[in-house]
Amino acid sequence: KFYYCEGPLAHNITTRQQCEAMSNHRWQNQQYNFDNLGQALLTLFVLALKDGWIQIMYNGIDAVDVEMQPIKNYSEAKSIYFISFILINSKKELEIKQNMQKKLERKQRLMHELPYYAHFSPWRKHLHDLCISKYFVLIIAVIIGFNVITMSLEFYPTPFDLDKLLEYCNYVFTFVFLLEFIWKIVALGSSRYFKDKILKLLKMAKGIQALLDTVMQALPQVGNLGLLFFLFFFIFTILGVELFGKSECSEEQPCSGLNKHAHFKNSGIALLTLFRIATGDNWNGIMKDTLRQDDSPRADDAEMDEEIERQLESDVHDENYVGQLLLDVNALDVKEKVKFTKL
Repeated sequence: KFYYCEGPLAHNITTRQQCEAMSNHRWQNQQYNFDNLGQALLTLFVLALKDGWIQIMYNGIDAVDVEMQPIKNYSEAKSIYFISFILINSKKELEIKQNMQKKLERKQRLMHELPYYAHFSPWRKHLHDLCISKYFVLIIAVIIGFNVITMSLEFYPTPFDLDKLLEYCNYVFTFVFLLEFIWKIVALGSSRYFKDKILKLLKMAKGIQALLDTVMQALPQVGNLGLLFFLFFFIFTILGVELFGKSECSEEQPCSGLNKHAHFKNSGIALLTLFRIATGDNWNGIMKDTLRQDDSPRADDAEMDEEIERQLESDVHDENYVGQLLLDVNALDVKEKVKFTKL
């Protein structure tokens, strides 16, 4: 919409077609416009710098429509857009300048303030400089590394000479760490030393607290998932007791997975056995024991056979039963003879 007609009679032209139809007239665009995203960003950047922003605002106010000649003060309400942008940008710019000024004042104040070790005596200041130097920190780190190595050399049974050597090394390391503690207390002061340690502990505690908060927020979902797994294990525990509760081991058929700690004879041990299977501990052996076929007669089968034998013996001693049995046999024989005669 920022296009306009340039020529001697441009004030009499209203459209692009009229401009292009007349000689010595040209239809052209303003240098700063909003025709696309790139041009819009460039125009807003110029507005933010307040360099020629008034002319850009007037171009926006005069704009009529696409391929229409601008009219002076056509829509003065459009000025609200440009003025609002200038005010918001000025406010942000003022805040940035204020923050920079505060930082500069803080730096200047720190430069004029005396450091906490300014009143130290020369020998204490020398200890302080050594204590905060990177070489001192590096030496302490190396000593800690050697202490870790000596602690890892212990084994059982430890030879007497090595045991004594490690004991003396521990004495040396303890003396060095105690000397470091006293050195820092003297160089930094007890209040500053413990304050620094407490601040580090509090920073660590904040991280742990954030971790615990995350865990507490996830507990409801974990509880639902745990309840689902418990129901799943409970169902398979009951199935395991029903299907494999009578599985036995013997010298002729030893078990490779089932034992007194893993079986399906009761629901408690069966639940623990399923948990063991879920962790992948000898699940293959347990599966083999539950899939095998036991050829040895079971106790309930033997009882059933004895009951059948007792029933047969009682029926044989019954005279009515024997007579009825003979009559049935004779009737069957007669029927067979009749069929043979018909054939």
